[in-house]
Amino acid sequence: MSKVKGTLDMAEAVKGAQVVIEAVIENMDLKNKFTRNWISSAPKIRFLPRTPPGYPSTEIGSMTKRAEKVIGMHFFNPGGP
Repeated sequence: MSKVKGTLDMAEAVKGAQVVIEAVIENMDLKNKFTRNWISSAPKIRFLPRTPPGYPSTEIGSMTKRAEKVIGMHFFNPGGP
């Protein structure tokens, strides 16, 4: 836990990151804003897993200059609500 640090600064949050998981609610405007804000701050990104699967990964990828890094994933909660 000593290595966990919270921040509201997107550039600081993704600095040096190799993976950033996009888990923004199903609102394309918010997803677009999130993606555009961090993508330039994370030049070392190897891939961008995104969830939930409501929008195609190709649509999210089109918001970036590195669409080939965007992959879809889904987290499963076996406990359910």
